[in-house]
Amino acid sequence: MNFIRYHIVHAKIVILYMTVLWPLMMLSDYLGKQAGLHLAVLAIKIFIGLWLVVSLWMSYQTSKKIVFKNMTLRKATVASFYDARPYLAFLPVVGQFFKTRGKDKDTGGGGDI
Repeated sequence: MNFIRYHIVHAKIVILYMTVLWPLMMLSDYLGKQAGLHLAVLAIKIFIGLWLVVSLWMSYQTSKKIVFKNMTLRKATVASFYDARPYLAFLPVVGQFFKTRGKDKDTGGGGDI
């Protein structure tokens, strides 16, 4: 039964993430035809492609956490962002903003041996 619930939740989250694409496609069409900003259209189309990949991965991770770990949508989304952090740290330009924090060193408190 969890298998069916997982696919239903996954489909709903994909639809939720894909709602962002409609205004972006309309903006891209407007900028290309009306304003003539072809570089902005290219940037928006690249963002749309990246959004497709990222949203599918995020919906997969989020739906797993909702179904199998019984999390709410908000907690599952935040946990999925935390899972994405090590992957984002390897990106060339923005990776420095997603570095994982190192463990604190022991400050001691014990005596010398």
